Amino acid sequence: MPADPFVNPPLYAAIAVTNFFAIAFGIIFKDMLEYQVARWQFNRDVQAEVEYKQPALLFCYACTCLFLFLFAGFCLRLLAFPPSFAFGIAAVMVGFTALLIWVQMGSLLEMLVVGGSEAMTLDAWALGLDGTPTAEASAPSPDSSAASEIAEAAELETNAEA
Repeated sequence: MPADPFVNPPLYAAIAVTNFFAIAFGIIFKDMLEYQVARWQFNRDVQAEVEYKQPALLFCYACTCLFLFLFAGFCLRLLAFPPSFAFGIAAVMVGFTALLIWVQMGSLLEMLVVGGSEAMTLDAWALGLDGTPTAEASAPSPDSSAASEIAEAAELETNAEA
């Protein structure tokens, strides 16, 4: 009597297909979002905000989340979990993460509109909102003395050549 395989081979195919479509829709979503940000940046004086809640963007994001949900569920099924448990865990995991990412993306795009691209860099946050350094940003780092020594040596070298 032949041994039964531990995993049903169509499950492997489902994992591969859902992974492919999740990545494909994710790339499409990324490209569409980059286009909307570039369009806003070009028309900044006319367009008040980045239009990321368009139906095409929502569709791509929803398809990405759907295929990620199916991928996670099939992967958990691969570990011999019952279907209801596997897809329940996948729904909670992907659903909350997708909601968090969508909300954070909206706040980041709003920050981009209000403060420009400088608002999203860590260096700009270290300077504070008024441009003055905060206590954490003004504290000397261990590498700052080495950087100043290198700058002084470069300045001395250029003065010696002149």
